[in-house]
Amino acid sequence: MTNKLFHKGDLVVCISPDNKLTAGKTYVVLAVSMLPCGIDEWDLFLDVEDDHGVNGYSFAHRFIHRSEWLEVRRDRLLKSLGM
Repeated sequence: MTNKLFHKGDLVVCISPDNKLTAGKTYVVLAVSMLPCGIDEWDLFLDVEDDHGVNGYSFAHRFIHRSEWLEVRRDRLLKSLGM
């Protein structure tokens, strides 16, 4: 897997669900921002439309690019088939 930067318009898949995001569901990145997440701490956030139709920022580590997610699934399937 490679670590790609996120950009507006990217298709991403949730890998860390919560009450607003579903694991395995694809979301469209609406914006990418470095935002404060504590005292003197910043992190990367993605703005996506959640399962309730509300735009909101979530930690970027909750997502991977759809292409990476498909690659991982493909590799697991091939491995399970002994290929």
